[in-house]
Amino acid sequence: MGGYSNLEETIPVYTMEQANSLIPCIEDFNIEYLRMHREAQGRTITFMAKKLGYKSPSGYANIESGRNALKFTDAVRISQILGIDLYTLFFTKPYSL
Repeated sequence: MGGYSNLEETIPVYTMEQANSLIPCIEDFNIEYLRMHREAQGRTITFMAKKLGYKSPSGYANIESGRNALKFTDAVRISQILGIDLYTLFFTKPYSL
């Protein structure tokens, strides 16, 4: 079988509970870091709202303020708009601040 003889030894096997603990939960996302990253790039709330298709800036502002829950699909779109991976965007404080 070529180089696959030690496959069982090199790939960790996780229970579903262990696997789920490795995936960040959207409730754990730090919305304050989102604001910091957006501001570090010079992006406005209006810019983000338009890119996300909101009718007004308040739709996006309510996400950053915590008044509205952040949907995972929006989190992915925001990370694409800012060019930052999800983990960095929501779990890492920007260095420039």
